Amino acid sequence: MKKLMIAAAASIAAVGAFAAVESANIVGYQEAENTAEDVSYIFGASFRGINATGVVPFSSLTCAGGFTDDDQIQTAYTDSNTGLTKLYVYSYFGEWLDEDYNSVADTDGLPQGSAAWFISSSDYKNITTSGEVTKAPYIHTFTETSALVTSAFPGGFCPNSANVSWSVSDDSQIQTAYTDSNTGLTKLYVYSYFGEWMDEDYNTVDADFAVAGPGVGFWLILPDASDTFSEVSPVAD
Repeated sequence: MKKLMIAAAASIAAVGAFAAVESANIVGYQEAENTAEDVSYIFGASFRGINATGVVPFSSLTCAGGFTDDDQIQTAYTDSNTGLTKLYVYSYFGEWLDEDYNSVADTDGLPQGSAAWFISSSDYKNITTSGEVTKAPYIHTFTETSALVTSAFPGGFCPNSANVSWSVSDDSQIQTAYTDSNTGLTKLYVYSYFGEWMDEDYNTVDADFAVAGPGVGFWLILPDASDTFSEVSPVAD
């Protein structure tokens, strides 16, 4: 079940770190809507971290029952120069560690609007992320032609919503995927952009249809790495 809580709170640390931030910020948390109970899925950070970097640290991630040894977080992107997909793997052994088994719980994490694969070593787990809900519009910019993305704000991601503006090339794609816990197969759903987002049968996606649920991410495939899109904050002034 989706869980979302937003509350007003003063954030002195955030004000000190960001010159153009409000004196009273909105903070909250959100549980990923992993309704199919999958052991592997894409989750994302729909918040700005309450720290100097603005990144949601791995140490702030939680799930019911806690993480178990050998859980993994995998971040990836496709280099626009080489066309190669680069993969970074973090493993859980009492805390989050990098590939050299150095602790990264407080140093590494997910920037607002970005996503990663989560692979559970046992049962399915719904990850909860937390941080600031920013009031200003959020512009997603890219340096690569493929990236793991999520909504920059809490709630599901509706690509044809009036709150989302696209500056992307035709034939851009949104790909959502999850691994079925019963079959072990990864299922893929593809949406394509031709002036608006369309499903695999070239039907226009409804404006209120979420291609990714709250806290869930997706692959964004771009013909041009300079493409961007922006979202309006649900708590904008």
